[in-house]
Amino acid sequence: EQLNYLRQEGYTAITLDDFVAYQNGKKTLPPKPIILTFDDGFMSNYLYAFPILKKYRMTATIFVTVDPNSDNYKKYSPVDLPLTHEQIREMSDYGIAIESHSMTHRYLTALEPEVIRWELKESKKSLENILKKPVRFIAIPSGAYSRTVKALVKEAEYQAAFCMLKGSNN
Repeated sequence: EQLNYLRQEGYTAITLDDFVAYQNGKKTLPPKPIILTFDDGFMSNYLYAFPILKKYRMTATIFVTVDPNSDNYKKYSPVDLPLTHEQIREMSDYGIAIESHSMTHRYLTALEPEVIRWELKESKKSLENILKKPVRFIAIPSGAYSRTVKALVKEAEYQAAFCMLKGSNN
């Protein structure tokens, strides 16, 4: 119902690449742009969201937590499971962007810099191995963001980081 409404009202799903190019003055956007994102990488994204995205010919980004044994996946295991590598590749091949949500979904601000560095770099590397294409973006798990995290995101060569904060984000 939500995607049908957006389509009927003239919204166009854009990619994160489109948004970053716009932010850098390299691209214009359609009149009603919208970015659709999903965090964590649960199988429900594949089973329920993916068919609807295809039906309405919309793109989206799924920020995937790479470690299927992470506490976040364990917490929700009674109701959902992590995506498989095959599902991740299928959606990516279709045009759904797969980006990083760290290795284990831990609060990055609670970790030592070397562990944050590992969370960022290893998730990027692992996803790139699965996808056989670059991973350029990260959504910071639980909005646990700081100057240290920002510096390490840049060091890990992400093009942009997205953070769940209340109010206006930039």
